[in-house]
Amino acid sequence: MGALRTSIQNDNTTKTSQNYLDASDSNKNNYNTAVNNANGVITATNIQIWMLMRLMAWQIKSIQQKQR
Repeated sequence: MGALRTSIQNDNTTKTSQNYLDASDSNKNNYNTAVNNANGVITATNIQIWMLMRLMAWQIKSIQQKQR
């Protein structure tokens, strides 16, 4: 996942590179679609992690209350 995040962070650098500027519109579109899809994966993963952490916090709190 770290490599994916790094690639997305380099998006602006990629878009100013000569290779990107010389690419066909189709290739640029494919690249942009891939970056958007990757952003979606990372966002979904972050949401899932956040939800899991909330659930774990709730379970810990529940266990602590039962121990009192």
